[in-house]
Formats: sequence, C-alpha cells, structure tokens
Amino acid sequence: MLMFVFWFQIIVIPVLIGLLFEVSFMVTIRALVVEAPVLLLCQDWAVGFIIFKLWRTLVLLNLRIILVDESWRIKLARVGDNDFLKLPRSWMLQEILTPIILNLLMSLCLPYVFARWIVPSLGFSQTVNSTVYQFTWVAYVTIFVLFCCAKRFPVWLTNLHNSIRDDRYLGLGLQNFGEASPEFQIEIGKLVRRLSRSQGR
Repeated sequence: MLMFVFWFQIIVIPVLIGLLFEVSFMVTIRALVVEAPVLLLCQDWAVGFIIFKLWRTLVLLNLRIILVDESWRIKLARVGDNDFLKLPRSWMLQEILTPIILNLLMSLCLPYVFARWIVPSLGFSQTVNSTVYQFTWVAYVTIFVLFCCAKRFPVWLTNLHNSIRDDRYLGLGLQNFGEASPEFQIEIGKLVRRLSRSQGR
C-alpha cells in the first residue's frame, strides 16, 4: 500500500500535470509554427514534478492561490508535520491523491472527448476539427481559471472592503503623537497668542 501511494505521488500526478501543461500550452505553441505534437513522457514528468512541488510550496506558504482553498493547506500541513509512513494510507488516498488525480484526469479527458468525438460528429471540416483539437485545452484551462476566480471574487471583494474599512477607521485610533517637535510648539504658541489677542479685543 505504501508503494502504491508513493508511486501515485511521485510518478502518476507529475506525469498528469506535465501532460496537461503540454497539451494546454506547448501543443498550442507548436500549432502556431505548424509542428506536429510529440509527447515525451520523461519531459512531461519533469515539468509536472516541478509544477507539483511549486504548487505544494505555495499552498504551504499560505499564499492565496486561485485554485486552492484553505482545506488543502491544512491537509498538506498535516502531511508535512507527520512522518509520511505514520499517516493512514486510506486518508492519503481519499483526501489528497484521489481528488488531485480525478481533477487532472477530468481536465485531460473532457477536452479530448469534446475535440475528438463531439465536434467531428457535428460535421465540420478537417481544418476546423484540427484547430478545435489544438486549442481545446487552452480554452478549458482558461474557462476553469475564470470560473474559480468568479467563485472567489465575493471573498476577495469582502476582504478588500474590510481592509479599506480597517485602514480608514481603526488606523485613526492607533496613531502615536508623542512629543511635539520644537517647530510645531512654536506654531502652537503663535496660534495661542493670536487667539488670546482676538479674545482680548
């Protein structure tokens, strides 16, 4: 069971991330220069491994990433705080590995089904089918990121409102005036003399 979890975490997830990166960005760039797409799994694994490590680091640093909520930071912190061997394997599979793998597989398979089965069945020409196939993953990733942004937009707006409110109203009571500078004391003295003269008249 331990080898199974290790295999998924070190090999399967990075390969899926690398494949998604390849078909989303690299195939599109190659299509612009009319180059046939070639998928190299070793290269995809290396890119996916770097992206996966970067994602885990950003989540653990508690940076607000678009595609991640607070529950992922708690889960990955639990994995980092405890010994990997002491964690329950069923929890690792259910809470961490399975959601990541299912999301990646869905991101790879749904655009493929759309580009290879649905669009050709509508009777478009081969040029249109090829163009749709090349740009389907870019469109899917863009729509997915925009959907996640729209879902988190109310939270961002509330945080911005609270930040502005706190800076404006709570900041006034926190100012430390301390001792007045000599120039400021001279100006205060002049104002007091003017007021006393105007009241004496």
